[in-house]
Amino acid sequence: MSIFIGRTQKIRMKIRIGIQFHSPTPEVIENLARLARIVTAITIPIGLSDGSIPEDNLIAEFFNIEPEDVRNMEKFNKQYSELLFIKIKDIKLSNKVNDVMEALVQMFDLRELWKTIDLSNLPNSADYADLESLRSIDVSVIEYLKIADIQNLSRKDSLSDSEVKTLKSSITDLAKAVESLYVNPIKQMETLAKLKPLLSLGKVLDFYTIHGKLNYNQMMPKDKEFLKADFEALKKLKEITLPPSLDVVSRFVSSRFMHHQTNKTYTAGFVNGFKDVDTLKTDRSDAWIQDVVKYDLSTLKEFDRLGIEVVELDGHWRSVSTYSTYKSLKLVSDLCKLIARGSPSHDEIVEVMHGVSLCSTAPIDIPLNEKINKIAGNARLLYKKVSAIHRMQQSMTVVKSQLLDRLSTSASKADLKEMEKLMVKLETDARIVKEGRSFYAYDMYTSDSDKIIDFKEEKPYHIGTFNCIRDLVIEFEKVAAAARTSVIIDQIQKNQTIMDDVKNTYEASSNTVKTLELIKLVFRNIKTYVDPKLTNLTDLQNVSKPFGEAVAALVLSDVVSRRSLDFEEFVNKGFLLENQVDADNGDKFKEEFRAEWGDFQTTAQDINSMFVGITSWIETIKGPNVSLSLEEAGLLYENLTNFVDVDLMTHHRLNAIDRAENEQSTPVDKKLLGELRKALIDLSRLDLKFARFQNSTIQMPETLDLLLDILYVEGIESFTARWRPLKVLDLTFLFGFLIMFYLSLWSVPFSYRNMKKSYKRDIQRRSEKKLDGEEPEDNDFSEFEYDLEEIMVFYDEEMPESVHEDHEQITVRERAKEPEPLEDEAKDFSPDLLELYALYGHDKDAEEPSEPSSTDEYFGTSSREPHSQSWFHLISQDSLGPPPSIISTYSLHD
Repeated sequence: MSIFIGRTQKIRMKIRIGIQFHSPTPEVIENLARLARIVTAITIPIGLSDGSIPEDNLIAEFFNIEPEDVRNMEKFNKQYSELLFIKIKDIKLSNKVNDVMEALVQMFDLRELWKTIDLSNLPNSADYADLESLRSIDVSVIEYLKIADIQNLSRKDSLSDSEVKTLKSSITDLAKAVESLYVNPIKQMETLAKLKPLLSLGKVLDFYTIHGKLNYNQMMPKDKEFLKADFEALKKLKEITLPPSLDVVSRFVSSRFMHHQTNKTYTAGFVNGFKDVDTLKTDRSDAWIQDVVKYDLSTLKEFDRLGIEVVELDGHWRSVSTYSTYKSLKLVSDLCKLIARGSPSHDEIVEVMHGVSLCSTAPIDIPLNEKINKIAGNARLLYKKVSAIHRMQQSMTVVKSQLLDRLSTSASKADLKEMEKLMVKLETDARIVKEGRSFYAYDMYTSDSDKIIDFKEEKPYHIGTFNCIRDLVIEFEKVAAAARTSVIIDQIQKNQTIMDDVKNTYEASSNTVKTLELIKLVFRNIKTYVDPKLTNLTDLQNVSKPFGEAVAALVLSDVVSRRSLDFEEFVNKGFLLENQVDADNGDKFKEEFRAEWGDFQTTAQDINSMFVGITSWIETIKGPNVSLSLEEAGLLYENLTNFVDVDLMTHHRLNAIDRAENEQSTPVDKKLLGELRKALIDLSRLDLKFARFQNSTIQMPETLDLLLDILYVEGIESFTARWRPLKVLDLTFLFGFLIMFYLSLWSVPFSYRNMKKSYKRDIQRRSEKKLDGEEPEDNDFSEFEYDLEEIMVFYDEEMPESVHEDHEQITVRERAKEPEPLEDEAKDFSPDLLELYALYGHDKDAEEPSEPSSTDEYFGTSSREPHSQSWFHLISQDSLGPPPSIISTYSLHD
């Protein structure tokens, strides 16, 4: 940032520029933004399905409004508004007693404002007299300060010997200039702060000077009739039901032309709100996303339909969302609130006017009123300038005590960064001190201050009058509300544009109800057709918000950094408007303007501080950091400074611009007002509230680890059946599994040899029993067939003759299905394994058999089912071992 301070009164502020507007967005930012959108999109169907995400909240976050506004909009009834318009148009007012109506309104405002004023802490005479010394401050010493040179050197990564010498010399000169401005401004700041109640006191005196002699008895009889008739006409508005959604409509409209700050609980990854829903189609097909998120994202295609509907809803409002429409809606909304307070009776109106008249005994003192307004205005401006001098001194104290001695060719980047931040603050404060009128022009009337600082003692009649009005026990509020209603209706009836704006907006509201129904229908489709495999990713709901907020901070910083020139113009035009208003002699207008305009110096300083932080962050994303991998992206969030929120005070400053535009006696450039209004509305569309992202950015490295853990480590089966890389834990498990498998195969021959011996003995026993005429007791062979001779021949075993002779009698009577044929590749397997297949290749029971006591239990079975799962199933066809057609029929229990 640089500053040009010379002899000219026009000083332009240069905001530090980080990234040019048309430069491409760094790849790492684009990738993180895509991933944040995808993560949010995955969590939405899960939340809709289990009920953890309310539909109204989702819509509200898309459009930066409140969920309650969505629910109220669904109840919108166009007929209410149409009836209201008809009633307003039909009301006939005399327009003969508008001054009385205005007087009732302002005397009520006087009553409410006086309740807030405390005059007990005004400064004493000695402290007040000391303010005269401020007029001797000479600010010409800061005309040639080289703040820009200090800032340029502070932005370098390292300094040469000559640069260090230049930097130290410039800082020394700057420190001397700042110290010469004033010795100790703290005491004067305290005195000026004590004069703040004079601002409100001046406004009370304004009300009393204009309308303090309100007297019902002095009104003409005809005017009394007009007054009664006008209040009676307002009662017709009570006959209609007021539209409850009017405020909601106003918020919808304002949300389309300025950013509303809302908490995104479920859609933090949608940085741009509803607009990001429409980009999911391209995000799903992005190669980087497909490589990172190894799941089938085509199940998110229902968001395509959602994108169409939310864009259509935005279109309904975008066409009517203008500042003019917003003002019209606000005026009608204020009218409805006033109507709701009820209508006073004629007796109540007369009672209020009599009460005010009886209290108003103090004389009207116009010179005193003007002096208090002038002193109050000068005190506010002097406080602003003296505070700026104090902050400049504080900044230079830090520079001299903490940074100056550390400046060398090996100065750390952190020290240079701190130097730059202090220069940003000092530049803004120097501008405040220099611009506007000189200190000598601010006359505080220190030689005639008794009636000011001793107002309570010097003006007891005024104190008594204002206390009397404050303590009136009458229906003052109801009467004032009705009078204000009359004033607004008169304004609406004279400006047809107001009613046209409201009607067009209500037409858009009617279309909104239909679109909201369609959006909720899409939500039902999203949760109905959600892929069951998405439920494995429920843990994403825990990281979606912090991850989305951290990414949002980066994305928004990139966006805002490209608007530095626009902010620079806005700040310069804002200060220029302040100078033009301060140059005017109309103290009343200046105070009214300042009340709406607010502290622009603080806004300018916040803007500068914001740009120092975000541009420094964005500048780190260059070189190798432009395309960091996801695992390395956490490096971008290390050592971040605290974020700064910027409040442009859009509503209030637009009102101040309108007030300046309507003030005929004020020499304010009308073209400047139009340009400033346009710039303010344009910049208000940006999200400038970065502080809410602070915690999420600090936690981003840990959040990123959790996200990677969910996407990679948990081993969730991917939608696309793509294998993830094997981790060390996976390899260890596989190695152990193969060892177990080898040992199992190695033990099979030994088990079979023992089994075969038992089998042969059992056959011999059965043969002997047959020869003796005994029938075997076990009939469990009824479901199997075994060709024993064929098996024994295959193994070159000699069978007893009794077995050959009686083989047909041993064969079971009821045949089961044939054993599964062996594949060709089975021929090379050992005979032991083949016979094991012949014996156990049939369907078996899934239950674990008990320890056998005879060969009958080895061969006997009763209608058993095959094993649905065996440990051999864990081996793929690419692994070591026999083909699945053989292995899958075995079980460890068998």
